[in-house]
Amino acid sequence: MEYQFATKKNDRKNSRGETVEKVRVWLEESKTNRFLTDHGFKRGESVKIEYNNDQIIITLDEQGNKIVAGKADRSLFDIVRNRGSLHECFHPGNNAFLIATVTQGRIQITCQK
Repeated sequence: MEYQFATKKNDRKNSRGETVEKVRVWLEESKTNRFLTDHGFKRGESVKIEYNNDQIIITLDEQGNKIVAGKADRSLFDIVRNRGSLHECFHPGNNAFLIATVTQGRIQITCQK
């Protein structure tokens, strides 16, 4: 299943008061559409996140160093990275939206211009 969503700028100030440009990729299910939970991505599950050029791949992995975040009633992914560590297509202004292709145990996020 494919889901369309947006990315946004999430700049922060470092300890020296300098602006650090960050990109935020936020993927959250609603109370009525449990597309993450239905495909195995339950809050608290271990996952591995890979950054491959213009794709982000999230897979369920017992040895993964990240966990599925969420609220009591729904799962979510909140990926915040420094601007230089993500492909340019993920930066706001460089894409119209992102596409998450969700299958059992795997999410592939790509950019759509």
